[in-house]
Amino acid sequence: ERGVMTRQVAAISAPPVLAHTFPGTAAQAAVARHWVQAAAARMAGPDAADLAELAVSELFTNALRHSRSGRPGGTITVIITCGPDGVTVHVHDQGAAGGVVPRPRDAGDEAESGRGLLIVQELSAAWGTRPGAECSDADAGRPAAGSGRCAWFACPPGNREGGRRT
Repeated sequence: ERGVMTRQVAAISAPPVLAHTFPGTAAQAAVARHWVQAAAARMAGPDAADLAELAVSELFTNALRHSRSGRPGGTITVIITCGPDGVTVHVHDQGAAGGVVPRPRDAGDEAESGRGLLIVQELSAAWGTRPGAECSDADAGRPAAGSGRCAWFACPPGNREGGRRT
């Protein structure tokens, strides 16, 4: 696909790392979701893949809505690492105006949005945000991953309550 870059980066002793840069458009959210689901399934099994698919959808959408990545020409880089504790997924955007840092918030009962980070927090074993340049896996997604923000989450392998769709 045009404008999309995929790289696999792995050292002999390092865990597998996959990086994919997506155009910053709403249509690419589904592409990113499917890419992460397939990669996580291969790396850590179907339970981790289901969690990763849902959580990356939330973070990708946040990057589109709240950062420069959603502007014309913007990109979002997704990096997946795998280790004995499962997969960790990093979503790198191009930063928000004014350097706004994503935080979970109370969206209220009637709000139609605003629950994405709470969903990620609830589903994942761990999650967080940091400047993109401070992400230890940002080199895998260069050039886009080193700037802006990195929102990440970890999914353990194997069964996890709530991890499988029924």
